[in-house]
Amino acid sequence: MNGIDAIMSGTNAISAMKIDSHAQRMEKARDAAEELVSISLVQPILKELRDTNRATGPFAPGAGEKAFGPLLDAAMAKQIVSAQGFNVVDAVAEKMGNSGSAMAAWSRARAETGTGLELGDHR
Repeated sequence: MNGIDAIMSGTNAISAMKIDSHAQRMEKARDAAEELVSISLVQPILKELRDTNRATGPFAPGAGEKAFGPLLDAAMAKQIVSAQGFNVVDAVAEKMGNSGSAMAAWSRARAETGTGLELGDHR
């Protein structure tokens, strides 16, 4: 292998690492977005739906349903947000995956002042 081939091989390896790094960052962003949307949006909606159950008599929620309802909500929320076409997750994941400089600016501002800037505020 001559010098040019070695340089090209190294360049290709660096490019592959950048692609892998971006893909890994986007995958982590997707996972984080799914968890965020599940916990902060879908679970409260499911809880509210469960709490509005006005069934009486034998159709009223029992002790088991009341105790394990939150676990069912969490499992259902996770399935809902992991489904294809859940646009809220897609939008949050895109923002999280592409906002490296915004996150760095926010972290710096928070460390310097004790408060954070909005993510869209790039100073």
